[in-house]
Amino acid sequence: MAKYRIKKHDQSTLSEIENQFDADAYWRHIPQQAAADLDMDDIEIANASQEEGEDFLSSAKVTRRSRRRIWQGVAAIILLFAFAIWLWGDMFMGKGDIGFLADSAQLAQDESLRNLRSAVVSIEGTNGSGTGFNIQADGLIVTNRHVVEDSLSFMITFGDGQATTFVSDEWLAIPNVDLALIDIDGTDLPYVSLSQEDALVGDSVIFIGNPLGFDWTISQATVEGLYALDEETSALVLDGPIRPGSSGSPVFNEQAQVTAVIFASFTDYPDKGLALPISYINTFLEENFHE
Repeated sequence: MAKYRIKKHDQSTLSEIENQFDADAYWRHIPQQAAADLDMDDIEIANASQEEGEDFLSSAKVTRRSRRRIWQGVAAIILLFAFAIWLWGDMFMGKGDIGFLADSAQLAQDESLRNLRSAVVSIEGTNGSGTGFNIQADGLIVTNRHVVEDSLSFMITFGDGQATTFVSDEWLAIPNVDLALIDIDGTDLPYVSLSQEDALVGDSVIFIGNPLGFDWTISQATVEGLYALDEETSALVLDGPIRPGSSGSPVFNEQAQVTAVIFASFTDYPDKGLALPISYINTFLEENFHE
């Protein structure tokens, strides 16, 4: 196979040229010994033609650069327009990743559902965020263990315009399930009631949470079935818009009682998730808390 080599110029010759002439004009140099044989008028004409050629090439480069920028701008506008169409369809047609916002706005017109948001909280930890809900007037928050376990403290904000915020570093894990309790020092706080019965397959439910940073969003779901986590623990499969940030969301039955707690979503199924039945919380409270 042939090898291609770059021919090197004599360094001394290049050095002489660079030292004697401007880098952009040395090509115009005419050796003195040949000057007598040349017509200087012809030389000026030749030089002028060369300069015109340079100007033409320069303007051509500018034109190409301008055209490139124009096309880049057009492409950016097209991409922005396409994104706007996608976002519009996402939000208002209810078919995309944040289409649940339109559904939430409609559900919030129901005053009884809107009032439930007052006991739902946003939890911001040093290593993550999620949702929770209050079950006592003096402050006892239910959430997922994975929302709080890696954080040193949490900022807990009550929903629906309450403007009430607490900071806590006291939490307790419920054994064997992804649930936890956070203790806060409050008085006369809004709270929700716990159902004494787990949701059943086929039930229509409501859940309230903070998916994707959209706080206190109301969503509908259907209990599709059961999912075995291990030999002793089962979860409910929900068909609804469960997203990151939904962890710890309370699931309400028709009596506005919490019947389950969301703790996970399916990566391959964006509109399905898992919730732990309320019986796990009820059993723990009965065994460890007394009136």
